[in-house]
Amino acid sequence: MVDTKEIQLRIDTLKATAYTDGVESTDGSWIILQENTKAKKNFNNAIPLRELLGISEDDMVQQFGERWRGKFKRQDSGFIHRELSGCVFVSVQDSDFESSVPMRHPRNIINRGDIEVEAIQNLLEKI
Repeated sequence: MVDTKEIQLRIDTLKATAYTDGVESTDGSWIILQENTKAKKNFNNAIPLRELLGISEDDMVQQFGERWRGKFKRQDSGFIHRELSGCVFVSVQDSDFESSVPMRHPRNIINRGDIEVEAIQNLLEKI
């Protein structure tokens, strides 16, 4: 089981990737938050946030409760959220990005197999 401290460390590390210029950069990228039927149908290649972080659903529920996804939609979470085709996506909060890029199309969604995924997961393994 992954404890709360480890999960928070992974979340903070992910937030930091928005401010790098390497392949792990999430600046301007969107990560799907939901893993329901609608999300799988509309965005089957999108990697869910908890999968990107390398954390099981059970661990997220154990540490933050059944409604853990709400943690990433709070104003003070360090993330912003937008809806596209009825699915919720999050991005690391950045005042320039937040005001300039609405969620209108899927081109900035992080998908399984994207170079960012491997780079972020390799970074998370090092912490």
